[in-house]
Amino acid sequence: MAPEQKKRLMKLCIKGGILLLLGFAYYLFIRITGWGIPCMVYSLTGTYCSGCGITRMCMALVKLDFAAAVHYNALVTLFLPFLGVFGLRRMVIYVRTGNSGPDRLESVLLTIAAILVVAFWILRNLPAFSWLAPI
Repeated sequence: MAPEQKKRLMKLCIKGGILLLLGFAYYLFIRITGWGIPCMVYSLTGTYCSGCGITRMCMALVKLDFAAAVHYNALVTLFLPFLGVFGLRRMVIYVRTGNSGPDRLESVLLTIAAILVVAFWILRNLPAFSWLAPI
């Protein structure tokens, strides 16, 4: 591995470590206090955004309760394996080449994901799809 690749890998490891520490600290905070970050969209509009339920979804995943995780936020729970593969692929490309931007395929996939996020946001607020609400 070339020195610049090692440097990029170390940079990713440090950022990943910081992210894990922050996530663990937030997890502990919630477990101790029972308080989470409220959704501003829900607070202001009374409608569920695409991200509503993510904290409870993560708490359920820590307990390996996949059914509850899907109930709290089906879209993100089902996206997680794809996000993992996407992120790992992006990290490998970054370490090897230094390129941090998405390629053509990734841009198309990100556009599709954005469309799905908006569709999920709309659907989970319709009465016929109330089972998608994180309650």
